[in-house]
Amino acid sequence: MYEYAVIGAGIAGASLAFELAQDGTVILIEAEARPGYHSTGRSAALFTPNYGNAVMRAARRSFSILQAASLNIPCSHHADC
Repeated sequence: MYEYAVIGAGIAGASLAFELAQDGTVILIEAEARPGYHSTGRSAALFTPNYGNAVMRAARRSFSILQAASLNIPCSHHADC
């Protein structure tokens, strides 16, 4: 029995599974023969935190706040709060 199930082993799924594994048991489900097979494996992109329109930046800030809360980091110590 697993506490979390993550579908897809691209960069997003693998990263999420890694983070969740710190709090419980995780199963990472991938349909392909290897992780990162599709767009993740073909991407030369990089993550830029301030990239995107106002909605995307707000979503990133929300995720950062939730992430900080899940790691028990006081909001005053987290730059995106």
